[in-house]
Amino acid sequence: MNTLEEVLEFVRLDKTYMEPDVSDEGIEEDDTELIIRTRENGCVGDEEHAEEDFQEALALERRLQHNFGDSIETDVETCDEWIHLTVTPVIK
Repeated sequence: MNTLEEVLEFVRLDKTYMEPDVSDEGIEEDDTELIIRTRENGCVGDEEHAEEDFQEALALERRLQHNFGDSIETDVETCDEWIHLTVTPVIK
């Protein structure tokens, strides 16, 4: 199991409402990152993200960093009503 598969499994077992952006087959062999996203509380009409969703992404990011340490890099971004948490494995 590669790092992204492990992260995906962790997120699926976590109590977060954020959703991994993967196909039904899961992580593909050539995937270089995993995007976990939400717009659960964002305002679609105004295209504004919700602070609650942003805080959820930061909390999940902390749990991932605690669990996977320096084997991953993470980045939280906003785009309109969406919050994206990108996870990239670190190649050693």
